[in-house]
Amino acid sequence: MLTKILSRTFLNIKTTVMSKIKLIIKGNRCNLVILGTSLDEVVREYESNRKRIDELVGYSSGEFEASEHKERLKKPSGSTMQDRIISLINEGYFQTPRMAKEVKEALKERGFTYSFEHVSIGLVRLVRRRELRRLAQEKDGKTVYVYTNP
Repeated sequence: MLTKILSRTFLNIKTTVMSKIKLIIKGNRCNLVILGTSLDEVVREYESNRKRIDELVGYSSGEFEASEHKERLKKPSGSTMQDRIISLINEGYFQTPRMAKEVKEALKERGFTYSFEHVSIGLVRLVRRRELRRLAQEKDGKTVYVYTNP
């Protein structure tokens, strides 16, 4: 289980990573992060590595408080066109399927003017990153693509 243990010391901060476990010791504080798909998996991972954790901490870790964390909405990191589309995703704009033309207009309403081609390329990139889903629909005898939440 503990096939790979990495340790690093930087300004009185020691970080140790054990497969699904990250232990951060800073001064007299200790944070333990265990990744898992369910609370049971997290508890099993903790129990199977408890002895090693106690050695690293320097005392018995004793009781622990388990809590589940939900994934946070992605924050746009800058002011690129894709970041602005991600803001639309976070606002729930793509709960209903939208065509690229509609996305272009929504960006324009917010004061950001882009060409249709630029918006289309940005949408396809977000589809590849699985932040959006693209569906083909028939409209007036032509195939058009609409974008929606994954």
